[in-house]
Amino acid sequence: WRLYWQYRWLVIGTGIVGVASFNTLIYAGLHSTTTNNALLLNSCIPVLIVLFGALFYRQKLHLLQMSGLIISLVGVLTIILHGDLSRLIDLSFNPGDILVFTAMVCWAFYTLWVKMLPPHINRTGLMGAQIAIAVIGLLPFWLWEMASGAQVVWRTESILAFAYVGILPSVVAYLLYTFAVARVGPVRAGLSIHLMPVFGVLLSALFLGESLHSYHLIGISAIAIGL
Repeated sequence: WRLYWQYRWLVIGTGIVGVASFNTLIYAGLHSTTTNNALLLNSCIPVLIVLFGALFYRQKLHLLQMSGLIISLVGVLTIILHGDLSRLIDLSFNPGDILVFTAMVCWAFYTLWVKMLPPHINRTGLMGAQIAIAVIGLLPFWLWEMASGAQVVWRTESILAFAYVGILPSVVAYLLYTFAVARVGPVRAGLSIHLMPVFGVLLSALFLGESLHSYHLIGISAIAIGL
């Protein structure tokens, strides 16, 4: 506790920005934006980490890192746009996109701030503290929603969805990402975000029977080269 208290502002900041704000904004934004827009905005995270790191924390930009970032970003765009750059013209943005992009900004700062926490702070204990802070921060909003008449519909599908979201993205993924930031730094860890569309393509082919196209393979190859 003495150690957490010593770094209390970073612990509080990562809990509010990375856990409470990021999740709330992205889940709210996904109600009113398209999958393509969300993936496109999500791919901005590594760019934002590099940009904010250079602007606010004097992190050096290495040519090799920037080259890899650009190549992997091209791979992401290839998958999202189906290999057709003219699709960029047809993209339209709405208020949900603003929420999703704000979530991406929050995640970029969360990544940089986690790196500033000393390595001898136990990462599992840190995750527990961040979740506790996020729950306290979100409590007034939950009470407001309940007072406004919002209800949880309890059925098998919603329980399974809560279990998945509550355990894997909200705890396991956070822990693994935090360990990665501590070991390889924010820029390298942030680049792993570009693997999301790769896993999306592979999982949809495996479980949903969707077809793999040449632009998928080109995009995946570019992401692999960039990483």
